[in-house]
Amino acid sequence: MQNEIVIKVENISKKFCKNLKQSLKYAVFDIASEFSFGENNQSLRKGEFWALDDISFELKKGTALGIVGPNGAGKSTLLKLLNGMLKPDTGTMKINGSINALFELGTGFSQVLTGRENIYINAAVFGFSKEYVDNVIDKIIDFSEIEEFIDSPIKNYSSGMKVRLGYAIAAQLNPDILLLDEVFAVGDTSFRRKCIKHMQSYLKNSGTILLVSHNIYLLQNVCSEAILIDNGKIVHQGSSVEVVNRYLESQKSNDKNDVSKSLSNTELNKKNPVRIDKIEIVPLNKKNIKTGHPAKISISYTSLIEIENIYWGFNISTADQTQALTSGIRENSESPIKLTKGKGELNCTIKDFSLMAGTYTLTGIIGELETGTKLTETLSIYFTVESNASKRNNLIIQRGAFFESEICWED
Repeated sequence: MQNEIVIKVENISKKFCKNLKQSLKYAVFDIASEFSFGENNQSLRKGEFWALDDISFELKKGTALGIVGPNGAGKSTLLKLLNGMLKPDTGTMKINGSINALFELGTGFSQVLTGRENIYINAAVFGFSKEYVDNVIDKIIDFSEIEEFIDSPIKNYSSGMKVRLGYAIAAQLNPDILLLDEVFAVGDTSFRRKCIKHMQSYLKNSGTILLVSHNIYLLQNVCSEAILIDNGKIVHQGSSVEVVNRYLESQKSNDKNDVSKSLSNTELNKKNPVRIDKIEIVPLNKKNIKTGHPAKISISYTSLIEIENIYWGFNISTADQTQALTSGIRENSESPIKLTKGKGELNCTIKDFSLMAGTYTLTGIIGELETGTKLTETLSIYFTVESNASKRNNLIIQRGAFFESEICWED
């Protein structure tokens, strides 16, 4: 039943103490109190804080819920509570089904054992027999794409190899619920795409996912719903597009979201006579860059020379470096673009900027048209796009598309 609730969290809270010595003292007191009176101290004591404070939500079978928020918001603590690694101080959790979790790099792996041996150990932890693993181990190794190193100790693995093996184990053991915490922060683009396809297939087969990620496009691509957590509290809950918009709005003061960047420290000389000083993207009729509204892209430069005919262009990629939009190269022999000596600026306007909500990278380049020589180092900046929160926009993103397009239907 697709409407079956597999995770129900009601008013859970979790507190921690900032001082280790004090924390150990509180832990002994709490264990004794629970053993004697069957209850925990539910108020804050000196040095304590609420890592999670009165969290409630439901997750239905066959759906994916994204969890987003700044560092230290309580996202990983929530997943560890659901996985049984931590116990809540207040509230209740009801989980209907088997859970497999993939947390920080290396978690659950023995560094001295081989990848093959770790597969059996991880499977045993989740209740799978050796006979079962014997039947699926080839699939796990094949999915991980590290067959050449599967009999090497985990301590010799790169971070990307650990991610590959960890996700392959979680995927092929086929649990009812999959908990994922920033597992794609490392690893190459092709493997991330492979994992996204697996997650989408897993959801169609009634699997359930809880995904923590700072990769906004990944979160929207997999999850239809999301919650925004800050300072241990849920501050917003709704469609993934809507929640991402709220998160991006709250993060505008972060340096990562600056829409301009400079290479003005790059020294100019005869060998490198042209420098991009700044590249920026700005909305034309809105306060923020939004789907379906015009935006202007500008490249400011400094040049020691004058060139009669140049080309220039830009490329926009998602956070995982998947190309979303490219300008091609702006060149016109009938109306050549001139690079002036000194300071100058190159501009273009995108009338219908149709990229969906998320974080993107904008890269600019300038070159000499006649010889095809690149004149500058490429310069990249991060920027964010906001979309209207709607079921339609969620579906567009979940299908792996970058654009929202207006279509005029004829009668």
